[in-house]
This record gives sequence, C-alpha cells and structure tokens, in this order.
Amino acid sequence: MDLADIVTTTTPADAVIAVLVVGAGWIVSSLAKRWSLKLLRRVQGLSEAAATLAARVLRYSLLLLTLGIALTVLGAPLQPVLAAVIVVAAICFLALRGIAENFGAGLVIQARRSVKVGDEIEVLGYRGVVAELNGRAVVLHTVDGTTVHVPNSDLLKSPVTSDTERGLARSEIELRAQTTVHYREVQRVARAAVESTAHVRSVPNVQVLLAAHSPGAMTLRIRFWHAPAHRAEMRSACVCALVDAFEPTDATVSVIWTVPPPPLSPPPAF
Repeated sequence: MDLADIVTTTTPADAVIAVLVVGAGWIVSSLAKRWSLKLLRRVQGLSEAAATLAARVLRYSLLLLTLGIALTVLGAPLQPVLAAVIVVAAICFLALRGIAENFGAGLVIQARRSVKVGDEIEVLGYRGVVAELNGRAVVLHTVDGTTVHVPNSDLLKSPVTSDTERGLARSEIELRAQTTVHYREVQRVARAAVESTAHVRSVPNVQVLLAAHSPGAMTLRIRFWHAPAHRAEMRSACVCALVDAFEPTDATVSVIWTVPPPPLSPPPAF
C-alpha cells in the first residue's frame, strides 16, 4: 500500500484518531522526559549533562513509536512500519555506536563514582587530575599542562590507578654509599634524613632496606609515603636531605630516585 492508497482509504475518524495519538504521544514523551530527568538527577554522581541526554533519548524514542502508531491508524500496514522503525533504529545505532558506547560507559562511571572530579589517576599511560566528566570522555589535566580526553569506554575497559582514593603515594629512592661505616648506621642516618623532610608521612613508616653489600660499599632502597600531589618535588626534597645528611661524613654517596611498581598489598592502615 503506497501513500496514495493510504490517503484515499483514510476516513475523517482515522485522521482525528491519528492526530489524537500524535498529541497524546507528544504529551507522554514530554512528561516522560520531565519525570526521567527528575529521577536521574537523584542518582548520586550523575552529571546534569548525562541526565539531560538520557531524558532526551527517551523522549525521541517515544516520539518515534508514536509516529509508527499514527501511521498504522491511518491505514499503513503494521509490518512495513515496524520494518522502517527497525531500519531507522539500526542506522542510528550504527551511526551513533561510538557515542552511545561512550555515553553508556559514562553513566556507569558516574553512577559507580569510580572516578571523580579532582582525583589523580593514571590510565592508558596518561597521569593527571580529573577535571571533567561528560557524556563522551574523562578530561585529564596532566602535570605538564596537557589536556587529555580519555573516552569513557576506554577508561571503563582499562586498568585505572588512583592515588587519591587513599590519599597516599609511595616513592622509592636508591642510595649507593662507599664507606666503611656499618650499614646499620648508614640506615639510621638515611631514615632520619628522609623522616625529617617536610610532608613525608610517618605512618606508614619509612623503610630503609639493604639491597646489596660488599666491603666498603652498599646499596640501600628507601621507601616512603607522601601525598599524591607533587610526587617529583617530594623525591627531590628527600634526595637533597640525604645529600646534606651524608655530606659531613666520609661516605661517598650517589642517590637516584626510581619509580617502583605498585605494591602488591595496600599500605598499612593509619
């Protein structure tokens, strides 16, 4: 049945019913958008932009369904209308697949609050502070001033490390000393130097581990905890403290700082 057949077979009553259906569908879609928006705004961690977009998608879906019902009232066969709706929905899905995937992942991220604005995280090789959560990406501001947009779907599927959740980060320094002083005395001096550095946490304790020892030489690994921000500055301050601590002695020291792998277990509670 083509458009001409639909027009010729449509009665005034059918036209009135179709208009009523369209009007009712318009009202219902508007109310559904309003109610869903109120409901989504109560979801903790869901941004206003994400809630508005979800409410709009619901309204447009109801309007599309209303149009199909109105066409069937006017005499259009139901199967072609359903086929057309399915084809349009499939085209929209394929065209907006990436957007829909990122939007859905964004809803999950914001609802679960696994990542929040202000968190310092590392994902896909990028480390920075979360500046924004939107329907497409998580926006990071890195320490070197770069802005990185990480797609929500990639962040949801990738391992994410966060230093902000516990408010602690661990750094490691390697100290190589050439001296005849007993290694326990070298450990004591190194521990005191690092503990005296500003912003180094006393709990968990500073660890000074003996990694290698030979006559007249030793290698120590010093692990300490601090706030996640200014990681490089903290390491530099501890290196300076170690150099100053050993300068009056006869020890020849070289200090380097390394980036250790993340600990296998969480730090002790404090």
